[in-house]
Amino acid sequence: MDSLHLEEYRSLRAVIRERGSLRVVLFAVTIAAWALAVIAIAALLVQPLAALVPLLILVAGFEAVHALHVGAERIGRYVYVRYERDGGPAWETTIGTFGTGQRSIVGRPSGAHFAVVFALAVAANLMVLALSALPVELAALAVIHALAVARFAAARHAAASQRAHDEARFREMLKC
Repeated sequence: MDSLHLEEYRSLRAVIRERGSLRVVLFAVTIAAWALAVIAIAALLVQPLAALVPLLILVAGFEAVHALHVGAERIGRYVYVRYERDGGPAWETTIGTFGTGQRSIVGRPSGAHFAVVFALAVAANLMVLALSALPVELAALAVIHALAVARFAAARHAAASQRAHDEARFREMLKC
């Protein structure tokens, strides 16, 4: 590997590392902001529609975490195709192999998106609503909350096939 390629490899690995760390921090900040919003709304006993504010915090946080994950995965696929396919460094190769092993709900319940935890927070958000909302209000807001959980599931499902899709696209682009 010449010096330019080595520098690119190191820079891309650094970006992956930074996005991975930022993803975890952003998740923690989102959950903390959501919890504070829920406490404030529950304490002030405001209209049930106000529960959409903490839901929006959860959805926005999830989308940011998802974008960081997808970006890091895409860079990882580029690194794999560009530098590792012919016996170069094996970081992405090893991570890809490790990630294809058996997964259990106990060993890795949430995944890189923290989708399960986000979904549990959405459910908790809805339970807080149940304390003060009328049945009609609760039903309408439950649909909105269900849409958020559906989005989390769809993103998690899409991410599961991203690796193979990105690898094929980079092979095509780089003529490998």
